[in-house]
Amino acid sequence: MSTSLSSQLRTQAYQEFCDRHAGRFIHHHPGVPDTAETGGPELARTRTVAAIRAAGFDVDQELWPAAADCTQCHAGCTDSPVGGKK
Repeated sequence: MSTSLSSQLRTQAYQEFCDRHAGRFIHHHPGVPDTAETGGPELARTRTVAAIRAAGFDVDQELWPAAADCTQCHAGCTDSPVGGKK
């Protein structure tokens, strides 16, 4: 039996999760992040580290060095199914 995509997405449960944990709905933007939208990797790293601290956790700076210029796009990454960096 086939299930419709909308019932698989469970958008109502997702919206409730977002409201509870983020205080707002979080839209999905699949693909490579746009630097104009995110501020680039260094700003994204800074926001992430700040969020970890705001949640009450210590940040091990050795594990959070300067941001790398990398994506999860499978276009040559070392774990890419197309054979790694060239």
